[in-house]
Amino acid sequence: MCLGAGGVRLDRAVAEQLLQAVSGHAIEAAIQAEEKVQVRDDDVRLALNKELESASYEASLAARRYELVDPAKRLVARELEGRWNTALERVAQLEDRLKDLEVRAQQRPSIDRNPCLAFTRRLIARWSCSMMLFRYWTGRWRHRLRSIPSFFMSAMAEP
Repeated sequence: MCLGAGGVRLDRAVAEQLLQAVSGHAIEAAIQAEEKVQVRDDDVRLALNKELESASYEASLAARRYELVDPAKRLVARELEGRWNTALERVAQLEDRLKDLEVRAQQRPSIDRNPCLAFTRRLIARWSCSMMLFRYWTGRWRHRLRSIPSFFMSAMAEP
């Protein structure tokens, strides 16, 4: 199979795919995708903050209700304490979700446009240069390889 696949064609196909992957359009698409993720995270963060504010208010309201209940009414006090604990658990869950969101946002790599585009330009220039050198040397070797049979034929013809 390896003998049937030409190295130059395969190399050219890989080069085209690589250069297409790091082209300016691909980098722009990656930057736009990152911006969309940031906007989505901001929206989620805003919604979680509003929900946390509401849950905190509900927890403080439940605490006030519990403190105002007559201690002699144990069943009512137990019910209000349960509501207060539930509200506090909800606040803790929302705070954990906000922390997780912040951690994920900080761990996500950021894409800086200028270094990426500069890298793309350097890669394309170097790849093009290496392909030109490759073509030059393969051309020279092809010429040498073509001259080998004639050398042997002339050497065999001489007594």
